[in-house]
Amino acid sequence: MHGLFGFLLLCVIFDVRSFKIPNALILTGLAAVLLFSLWQDGPPGMLYSGLRAAGMFVMLVPLFKIRALGGGDIKLFALIAAFHNFSFCLQILVASLLIGAVHGCFVRIFQIIREEKKRIVIHYSISVALAYFMKMEGWY
Repeated sequence: MHGLFGFLLLCVIFDVRSFKIPNALILTGLAAVLLFSLWQDGPPGMLYSGLRAAGMFVMLVPLFKIRALGGGDIKLFALIAAFHNFSFCLQILVASLLIGAVHGCFVRIFQIIREEKKRIVIHYSISVALAYFMKMEGWY
């Protein structure tokens, strides 16, 4: 698979099972990406990778504050930002938001059909992994 896709699938499994993506898992992935950046591009590459991750995290905090994204989702995007450039991450963000919106609509339609009154909860990590896969395969 491409880039981080296998790691993203592992995050999806944790998210689906427990509604949480463990900090230890994200930190392990971030450490691996930073070490890869150090090996590939030296200290400047590692610094740039860390700055991209921090920038993405800070950029998405407002979405966490309004409860549009969970903490694990923000950390997942920070990890992607550490591995890829900022433009790539913004494309993944937009695509995953669209995928998540469609997913939420389908969940709501099935709730209406079943006459359920529960709050809609989706595992956004699925949308992120799907958007990442689609981007890596060149589908957009």
